[in-house]
Amino acid sequence: GNQVGALLTNTRQAGTADSVSLNFGLGRAADGFIFNIPAIKFLKEQQWTGTDTTVDGALVFSTIQNETVSERARITSTGHLQVSTGYFELTSQPTTKLWLSTNQVQLYAGNLLVFGGYNASNDAVVIGNESGDVNVTLAGGANDKVLYLEGSSGNVGIGTKTPGAKLEVAGNVIIETTGVTDNLLLTSTDTSASSAPDIVMYRNAAVADSDTLGVVEYKGKNGMVPSSTTPLLYNAIYSRIADASNNQSILTLSANKGNGAGAFTHAVNISAIGTNNSATGALLINPASDFQLPQYNLDVDGTAYVSGTMLIGGTTTLSTIANATIDTDKFLVSDSGVVKYRTGAQVLSDIGGAPATGGSYLPLAGGTMTAGAVVTFL
Repeated sequence: GNQVGALLTNTRQAGTADSVSLNFGLGRAADGFIFNIPAIKFLKEQQWTGTDTTVDGALVFSTIQNETVSERARITSTGHLQVSTGYFELTSQPTTKLWLSTNQVQLYAGNLLVFGGYNASNDAVVIGNESGDVNVTLAGGANDKVLYLEGSSGNVGIGTKTPGAKLEVAGNVIIETTGVTDNLLLTSTDTSASSAPDIVMYRNAAVADSDTLGVVEYKGKNGMVPSSTTPLLYNAIYSRIADASNNQSILTLSANKGNGAGAFTHAVNISAIGTNNSATGALLINPASDFQLPQYNLDVDGTAYVSGTMLIGGTTTLSTIANATIDTDKFLVSDSGVVKYRTGAQVLSDIGGAPATGGSYLPLAGGTMTAGAVVTFL
């Protein structure tokens, strides 16, 4: 069983802060004065009554400084360690320490502040030192699982410890926005006239014909199938390589209508045509494929309608203006390449031929001129 080597007892029963201490006495050289120091003390935390829940005690450790005895540490009845000065230091290097004070906690490594927490008026947490160049790493494993702050540059890396910009992310990024404006805002801090923010998509690999350099997609919920949880691709912009040997690129604008296999279509292809290093811009509307190049600066594969004035400053080449057998009140080009005009059921004579009378063109041979079916060219 247990053997009591020494028993220090305080027999008072009515005191609310009764204690018993282990004192040490040390003498002063000047006058031989002996200091009685209660270095270790056991005390009641409250009045002990007949109820067991009131029998609580704490162990107190004290030191003497400038002839004043002060409590330095306390182990409470609940096992909590409390310190009055707030310092926990490494004996061999006191600058490596943990310091606790009112509303503050600081951790130092060789006098370098590596962590600070500040409450009350500050309400802040600081990881690293706010002066000098200190690298800070929040690691979850290997280098691809880190959040890294490079002290010398201020660059931040996610998934990399060698960030080359203020923020470099080695991996995919998902941004969930909460508003409808300025969800991703790029603002240049350069106030010069040539300053403008830009977005660069870089494919870090050799390119070949039909390669894709980058894609911008616009997705939303399916309007025809509202219950669908799969986002529908409504519009997209594709940047691709049309001819790698000549560094010829093509930009495709795509759109969607419907909900079937053919709903998504490439609407416009934009490229450069002509001679290398002196090419001109070209646009193809309704391309047969996303890699079809325009043959002209404006190339329309389908019907074109102009509701206002169209000014043409160069030569116009016509292949087909109207169908020779069904289109009415239109110019047309016959199978032999002759321009004619059809009004109703009548096809008038060749434009450019000699008029029969007074500048009016008669119907073709075998045709019947109806009343008013006269076209006059001034």
